[in-house]
Amino acid sequence: MTVISPRVNRVLIAIAISLLLATVAASITETSPDSAILRGDFPAFYTMAVVAHEGSGERLYDLAFQQEIQARYWPSLSTSVLPIAYPAFMAIPLLPLAHLSPQMARISWIICMLIATLGAVWMMIKSFSNLLTFRWQTAVACLSFFPLFAGIIGGQAIGVSLLLLAAITRFSVKQSMAGQIVVGLLAGLWMFKPHYALAVVWALLLQRQGWALLSWAITGVALWLVGAHVGGIDWLGHWLAFAKQFSHIDLVTNSDQMTGVAPFLFSVVKRLAGTEYYSERVWASLSILFSVLVPLALFAIHKSVSERSPSDPQTLYLLIAPVLLLLAPAANFYDLALLLLPLGATISPYKVRDVRILTAIIALSALALLSRELSSFGGPFLLSSSIGAFIFTRILRAKPD
Repeated sequence: MTVISPRVNRVLIAIAISLLLATVAASITETSPDSAILRGDFPAFYTMAVVAHEGSGERLYDLAFQQEIQARYWPSLSTSVLPIAYPAFMAIPLLPLAHLSPQMARISWIICMLIATLGAVWMMIKSFSNLLTFRWQTAVACLSFFPLFAGIIGGQAIGVSLLLLAAITRFSVKQSMAGQIVVGLLAGLWMFKPHYALAVVWALLLQRQGWALLSWAITGVALWLVGAHVGGIDWLGHWLAFAKQFSHIDLVTNSDQMTGVAPFLFSVVKRLAGTEYYSERVWASLSILFSVLVPLALFAIHKSVSERSPSDPQTLYLLIAPVLLLLAPAANFYDLALLLLPLGATISPYKVRDVRILTAIIALSALALLSRELSSFGGPFLLSSSIGAFIFTRILRAKPD
């Protein structure tokens, strides 16, 4: 028996209209360069498009050049810069944005992220039978999850990441050669967020998906060639060097909005002892230590799932996001949206208790991240650890079919 009453549906319709109006307002309004939630990374994406359009790809990872371009379109960024931390091949799908004004490009980008998010919701519904009767309600619930909504209106690429993870999980059940090739292709396309893509590759290794690994490798080579077209054959080395430099800057400036244990510890030390105690070597070592735990945790999960239900390939992919959000050194608050996939697999709209739990999670996500804008810290870490623990408890304790 459904617990979604007509009254609840009316409330969800009102929420959907509010989300739509808020998205429109955020799309056409100039946002503050001081707000990580409202600003997002869109200036960096637009800069990549402009650099590729002007044929200056060899300077893509020149920080001064990035600032020069951003100041051209956003005077508020004349004394700061949003670094381009993405691989060079991403400039090609972004290239059409360079033919639009910054405002129109931002509107177009937000629309694309909305479409990608709705595609991810569709994949979720197809994957989990408990959602089939609640299609539009599922979409509203997902968009109400503040990390996802803030990521969309802020111009992040979270919609694409959520779509790729949902599609990987969906196609992972297809053990045929074609199914494996699709999963490998999707993992390759996710290399713009390499820590997530490599976690998927590790899962493919654990499950001995040979065709998927071959498909990922071929896709990776193709993307390298695309990057070489943009930034020259040595673009990968430039990007890795810049990414290393950026990771240290990002930790110092954005640790409060990160979800992992290492950034949270850094935030604590920063407040108690000050940034003068920051040691690049110490925190790099700490980040590496937690990163090494990622493949170990996924291996343990794979072993547990294989012993309990050998024919279940989906569970490992469902738990990639909770593991990475807690242990990876570079996961930001909007990446919490990836938790919607395992939540969709574990929360049933048919159970009153589950609906209440989901409502509490949505409310907690908004409060925790809005408090971040008031210079508090720990909200994203609290969400990643608490929601992650709930997901692990639900999924790993579930009885196999």
